[in-house]
Order: sequence, then C-alpha cells, then structure tokens
Amino acid sequence: MHFSLKKINQYCEQHSSPPSEVLHQLERATHLKTLAPQMVSGHVQGQLFTFLSQMIQPKAILEIGTFTGYAAICFAKGMPKDGILHTIEANEEFEYIIRDFVKKANLNDKIKLLRTHGIVKNKKTPWKYKINELGFNYRLTDIQSALGISQLKKLKMFLKRK
Repeated sequence: MHFSLKKINQYCEQHSSPPSEVLHQLERATHLKTLAPQMVSGHVQGQLFTFLSQMIQPKAILEIGTFTGYAAICFAKGMPKDGILHTIEANEEFEYIIRDFVKKANLNDKIKLLRTHGIVKNKKTPWKYKINELGFNYRLTDIQSALGISQLKKLKMFLKRK
C-alpha cells in the first residue's frame, strides 16, 4: 500500500477544526518575522497536541524549545484549569512574539516562559548571576553521560531478563 504524506496531510487539514484566530495570526507572524518559519508546528500538529493534552489531562508539561509558541499554546489549551506549561526558549529574539501571543490566547496563567533556565546576569558585576525563578537544567556531567551510555549498551540484556 502506498501512502502519500501530502494526501494524508490534506486529509487531516480537511477533517480537523480550523485554527483559532490567534493561532492563525501567530503562524502568519512567524512567517513574516523569523528566518526559519518552517519550524512552526502548524495547524495539524497543533490540533494533535491539543487533543493529546485534552486526553491525558497533564498537570504540568515541560517544553524545551518554544520557537514562537504555537505548540505551547496548543498544549496549554487542552490542559486542565490548574495545569501549567513550562517552556524554555534560548533565543531572546522570539520572546516578544511568544509573550504577545500567549497574552492574546489568554494563557498567561498557564504558560510560564523561561529563558536561560531562569538565570540572569547582573549588569553591574557580570560575573555574578541572579536566579529570578527556578528553571529546569538537564545537562549531564561527563560521568553521568558515560554511565548512561554504558547502561544503554546493556539495554537488550535488561529487557531479556524481564
């Protein structure tokens, strides 16, 4: 059986709810104001993210790499009222787009944007840092990485034991 990704995508778009006006404006702004607009999640993926979020009802989501916030808004739309989405974007040029559209989507209480893991340099003394808010930092040390790699090599053996 031969599947055409283009036809599958067309089918999904035709049989999905249309994007909200905010998401439509965000996708347009992404195409006008960024150098790589193809990175935006887009309508079909966004609908899937909202559906998954509605189905699972997560209390918290961590998104790494916000870009312009399309996926974050879609995930947050499906979360329960007390849910929160923490999203990390390293590129400060996208911050104004993210904050603007999160506000337009009425999701300021659900989406928490973190930059540089919540750490800000002190302008007077650049060797000092101030932690404005606790963030997420999942960088491994060399030893942790080596241990992880050695454990992955043994994965098949572990699975056979189960």
